[in-house]
Amino acid sequence: MNNRLAITFNRMKSATDIVYEVQATGDLFGWGNSAVVWSSASTPYAGGNNSSESVTVQDPVSAGSTNRRFMRLQVSRTTNF
Repeated sequence: MNNRLAITFNRMKSATDIVYEVQATGDLFGWGNSAVVWSSASTPYAGGNNSSESVTVQDPVSAGSTNRRFMRLQVSRTTNF
């Protein structure tokens, strides 16, 4: 994928109280400074009538332009009352 890291996961249509967030960083100890490269909070569900959709998110930073690069998927539950 153009010398860029990517992460793929399944997003569940029925999980409306869940936020999926893909983060990227150059430092495993610095996740607090990580960049959010994709969030389900700002991306509409694109799976149509399917119960889930496969989502692939590509890091905007080329792996060849830095010594280290890491990605993670953070899943959190929203607290809507």
